[in-house]
Amino acid sequence: MNQQQYPDLSHLEGEYQNTPEKTGGGNQINVPDGEYQVVVEFYDLKNLKTNEGLKTVMEWHMRVTGPQGPHVGEKIRKDSFMMPKNLGYIKADFHRIGYHGRLNDFMKSAGNFANIYLNVRVVTKGDYRNVYVNDRLEGPQQQPQPQQQPPPQTYTGPPPAEDPIPF
Repeated sequence: MNQQQYPDLSHLEGEYQNTPEKTGGGNQINVPDGEYQVVVEFYDLKNLKTNEGLKTVMEWHMRVTGPQGPHVGEKIRKDSFMMPKNLGYIKADFHRIGYHGRLNDFMKSAGNFANIYLNVRVVTKGDYRNVYVNDRLEGPQQQPQPQQQPPPQTYTGPPPAEDPIPF
C-alpha cells in the first residue's frame, strides 16, 4: 500500500512538547452557533499558499450527528494551523480526543481517531467562526427523552384546621 506523504512537522516538535494546552481554534462551518455531537470522518494535513508564504494546516472533517434537528448530517471543518502560537490549542484538542503522542506522528495514527464521536461548540466572534472540541464521547449520543412527570399528588386527608389566632 502506498503511504501518503504529509508535511514534516519535526521543526515544531520541541516547542509542541513544551507548550501548555490552550482552548480555541479556527474553521469553516455552515451550522449556527451552538453545541453539536459530531463524528470525525477524517483528518488531512496540507500546505497552503498564503500572502505570508506556505502554512501547514490540519483539517478535521466532521459530520453533525446530534442533537436531533435540521443540522444532522451537515459538515463541519475545523482548521488547525500548525504554527508555534497555536500549538497549545492543538495539543489540548489532541488530548481531548485521546492522542498523547508526538505532533509529527499524529497523521500516521490518525486512522485510529477517525470515526470517533465528539462534543463540539461552534462560536462566532466578529468575522471569525471557531470550533472548540469539548470532549470525546463514547459513541453516538441519543437525545434524552423528556422525563414523564408523575401526576400531581392530591391531598386526600381532612382539610387543615383554621388557625384560631389571627395575625
